[in-house]
Amino acid sequence: MSSHHYPSALWRKMCFCLFLFSLSFTACNKTQIQSELLSTDETLSTAELKTSAILSTQSGDVIFDEHGWAEYRVGDIPLVISVPHGGNLQTNLIADRTCPGSTTVTDANTIALARDIEAEFISKYGVRPYMIISHLSRKEVDHNREKEEGTCQDPMGMVAWEWYHDRIDEALQAAVNQHGRAVLIDLHGHGHTNLRLELGYNLTTTNLTNIYNNINLSTLQNKSSISNLFVLRPDLNFKDMIMDVPAFGTLMENAGVHSVPSLQDPHPQSGESFFSGGYITSHYTSTTAYPNVYGWQIECHRVGLRDTDANRKAFAKVFSEDMMYYMDYTQDLQSADVLNTKQIKIGGWSSLGPEGDTYHVDLAAIERHNPASADNNQASIDMLNLWSGSGFVNFMTPSNGAVTAWGSSSRIVNWNDRNSGTFVRIESPNTAEQNKFNNLVSRRLLIEAYEDAVATVPNRPGYTLANHGPSTRIRHLAPGDIVYFKSSAPGRNLYAAIKVINITPGSANGREVVEILVKSNLK
Repeated sequence: MSSHHYPSALWRKMCFCLFLFSLSFTACNKTQIQSELLSTDETLSTAELKTSAILSTQSGDVIFDEHGWAEYRVGDIPLVISVPHGGNLQTNLIADRTCPGSTTVTDANTIALARDIEAEFISKYGVRPYMIISHLSRKEVDHNREKEEGTCQDPMGMVAWEWYHDRIDEALQAAVNQHGRAVLIDLHGHGHTNLRLELGYNLTTTNLTNIYNNINLSTLQNKSSISNLFVLRPDLNFKDMIMDVPAFGTLMENAGVHSVPSLQDPHPQSGESFFSGGYITSHYTSTTAYPNVYGWQIECHRVGLRDTDANRKAFAKVFSEDMMYYMDYTQDLQSADVLNTKQIKIGGWSSLGPEGDTYHVDLAAIERHNPASADNNQASIDMLNLWSGSGFVNFMTPSNGAVTAWGSSSRIVNWNDRNSGTFVRIESPNTAEQNKFNNLVSRRLLIEAYEDAVATVPNRPGYTLANHGPSTRIRHLAPGDIVYFKSSAPGRNLYAAIKVINITPGSANGREVVEILVKSNLK
């Protein structure tokens, strides 16, 4: 297990020299900053504290420049978060910025917010984003400007600026080398009247309005900070990724965090303040210098988000969940993680035509079987679709004892392989639940959706175990219902999501055809 390493003797000598050079930049000021950081790190992990002299890094390392003005927190997922404006450290080694156009306002609590985001990724997913954090006051260096403007050409300011940007470059290269691409987030805080996230894709209010009205889409796609995404994933749609269902702003809106642009709020209205992105977003999503990077600036409102510890932690939870989804949705998936998707019709009565007696379902291959075929493929049958004499649809596993209630399925009790598993039914799903099903693109998202359904379905109005699970049998299924399934058969690591499309009675006694859309993954 790694542990914190306190500053070396060489470092202490350097601080002493700096102390003699300037009383305002004191060793105790430096120690105070590091002790706060170490306290946080000890809460999160036993990450090593290193200096920039260390060449090799590993996930969890925390690296400072030689002055303690900025830190680099090494991650292991394709997410790089920059926090350039949250610091308030001032030193006489750097002159205050007074050149024309200098902005010096601090984005309060954005460093604390970034730490909460990191902690959420670690606690929930066991992974870390890369983070680059400046502790310097913006009065001395603005890392979100080109070097000359951001430092007013102060020599030591340029040293600080270069170290910060070298670490962004290093993090992006590491993420791309490991994952093939990287998402860049430049984290800020705004004080505008509208309490919402402002997502800066290098697109102005006019640009976003034009996208909403389908004007100049190709030109604006090339201008945007996610233009590289559409080279990596040409199957994705630009407008969709800015302001429709899969857009990051829409994901945040669905989780209760107001955001623009999004499906709910596609563009600022005329006269509304809006930050569209700055130097960091523009530079590091360049199609030539960084062709495997896409991302955007996030401007966070203060009241209700940055103002309290509880609000920051609540945002961190939502952000990490939606970002994990977004990364899954936009990145190339390994073949083992891709979902099998198919729509089929299954029936339970020989007079129903081509679907007759096809009530045995292999959810991994998404194939239906009649009795003879099922008897020869017992280890592949996960689900039975059976019509109750009382007039409703049942889904059950071959292991369920109720198979003996149907003459045609009573033979299943003699199978050598009677697969078991757990169904959980979402009856009359709301829009968010429908979107979750529609946006399932990977095994991890499928597992999360199953686990969420198991945890939340018992709290829904009208819940009964018999009708909704989690159980080996669920009853009274209806069109529109969503069912999640996990196999518990030995050696069958299978998850599935099932949407009931339609139920058609096939005879006077009501025996039916059930049309289902299935997404599944067997690992």
